[in-house]
Amino acid sequence: MMDSDLSKETQPDPISDAPLQVPSQAYERLAEWLGAILEITDELLSADSKESEAAINRSLARTGALAGSDRTYVFSLRAPDRLDNTHEWTAPGIEPMIAQLQDMSARHSSIRLSGMS
Repeated sequence: MMDSDLSKETQPDPISDAPLQVPSQAYERLAEWLGAILEITDELLSADSKESEAAINRSLARTGALAGSDRTYVFSLRAPDRLDNTHEWTAPGIEPMIAQLQDMSARHSSIRLSGMS
């Protein structure tokens, strides 16, 4: 075998290897999300009552940054059908909306309440 033949065998072919990059990147992103979800869940479940507010805020910040979103929210649903924004994280430069997102009708809200009755 000639040296030039050997170098062709050991060098990756960018055209034939390209289809493998997309699933690999998707798997890495999924693994990143799953790891973060486990860490966030662990932090929330292990926080005592004095630390729960800070844990919720850290969780929202981490989730928002991981998702690349402008903001993340937590809403409280109260009887009979009212929503209150209890926690909000916003990316730098994004104005918080928590004050405006109080006492909203759950029936007419664009916020999805799937699985809740």
